[in-house]
Amino acid sequence: MNKRKLSRLLLIFLCGTLIAGLAAGCSDGGTSEDPSISQSVSASAEKKELNLRISTDPNVLDPHKTASEYEYFISMQIFDSLVKFDGSDVMTAKPSLAESWEISDDGTVYTMHLRDDVTFHSGEPFTADDVVFSVERFITGEFTATKAAFVLGAEKVDDYTVNINLEYAYPNFILQLASWPWRMVSKNAVEKYGDANEDMVRNAGTGPYKLESMTSGVGVTLVSNTDYFEGAPYFETVNYKLIPDDTTAFTALLNGEIDLDLLTNGQDIDLVESESGFAVTILERAGAHMLRYNITSIFENADFRKAVAYAIDKQEFVDLVYDGKADADCISLLRDYEDGYSDDLPSYEYDLEKAKACLEASGIPESDWKFSLEVPATGTGPAFGATMKDMLAEVGITVEVTQSEYGTYVDHISTSSYTTDAISSDLTSVPYNPPLLYNLYFKSSAFLNLFCGNRDGATIFPEIDEYGGAASRETDDVKRDQLFNQMHHVVQEECLYAPIAYIQCNFAHNENLKGMEWEPGTLCTKVCDWYWEA
Repeated sequence: MNKRKLSRLLLIFLCGTLIAGLAAGCSDGGTSEDPSISQSVSASAEKKELNLRISTDPNVLDPHKTASEYEYFISMQIFDSLVKFDGSDVMTAKPSLAESWEISDDGTVYTMHLRDDVTFHSGEPFTADDVVFSVERFITGEFTATKAAFVLGAEKVDDYTVNINLEYAYPNFILQLASWPWRMVSKNAVEKYGDANEDMVRNAGTGPYKLESMTSGVGVTLVSNTDYFEGAPYFETVNYKLIPDDTTAFTALLNGEIDLDLLTNGQDIDLVESESGFAVTILERAGAHMLRYNITSIFENADFRKAVAYAIDKQEFVDLVYDGKADADCISLLRDYEDGYSDDLPSYEYDLEKAKACLEASGIPESDWKFSLEVPATGTGPAFGATMKDMLAEVGITVEVTQSEYGTYVDHISTSSYTTDAISSDLTSVPYNPPLLYNLYFKSSAFLNLFCGNRDGATIFPEIDEYGGAASRETDDVKRDQLFNQMHHVVQEECLYAPIAYIQCNFAHNENLKGMEWEPGTLCTKVCDWYWEA
């Protein structure tokens, strides 16, 4: 397998979201002549308030109850995990709430030795009882159980030692403990206040920030935990400001009202790059822009799926929808450094003649060559829908586009509850943990099954579960890679989704914002490491 050097992996971005940030590596630019741009952005080295953007109201900040990554991005500032990623190193974990650990010879028992100097935001001590409670809550949770189907539970050894027991050896499990949503919560706080409410969130975390306020229509404010066991963070206050409109958010960035944002408009990116005091950081994401098929619809027909894939001119699509800011050399959700990737995976390059041939082979009457497509009403959603409609019209396929309010779209995509025949998607891969990728997106019964294979009446592909299940239990790196490659060959041969381009994220920020390293496993980052330096 051709393995390139691991790309810098990114951030928070579920399905085109929204809460942005960036990595180090700022650059100066020239001065813009646009009179709308304020020159009053603070250059103070003592700035202690960090302002970030959210584009829709968060509903739940309980880390075991969040259904979307943008909520988790906030909650991970409040709740800690047992271990954490070592900066941007996707394959290395380092201590957090656990100061050390051992793994049994058969790989099924992880003994975690906990710090004895950690307190919850309520003031109560963090102990083994909280870990046992958190693991049980996690493995039985509505949104979390599928991510830990192999975890039997946890048992207390003493007040600061816990065994986490697995059904079978699971490759890179220690890295999963660093990721969403393996956060520890206070047993007493949850039992006192209940699940997923603000009082629970205020008291149940150990993280570098505490919840100050959560106001619908306004946003979320966090304040520094001055007693944090790793030291108080630089920023005393973090505001997540609700700004649904991209244009309004861009103006807020340039005026210094927010300190960073994800940009999707090429003209905005060019403007920021030319503006003194700002920088744009580009991050390549493990994941792809894609068209997701609902195979309980017309996409049950494999030839129709392939016809649609062949009819998409990926480079033109990137130019029209993403202003050229994505990598159209994309044959799969996987990048070439991930387990299961190979250059010979079946792919569907732009070819109108092949698309027409597949339509004829499908046996579907020409009058029925149509499907419904859901896209978000903001960001690149409208352009995605319009471009898809125009391209497929070239081969006689009619696309009926439905634009949804962004929060509705996020709910549909994060719970696989959309009712259209297809949906636009920016889907994240999990390069540090390929078994998790299988269990999340490809397993027939997976909650987030990529092609709706978990729905009643869906076509079952037993080879996917056979290869994916075997690979998830395989601890030999070479054998695991081979099994995942076989699984992805089935997925690609059946054309169960249409990858369009690898994601390129463009983050604009004030050049004084420093210290950012992304945790690639969660596609998020802890802002406690960020600081302001003029």
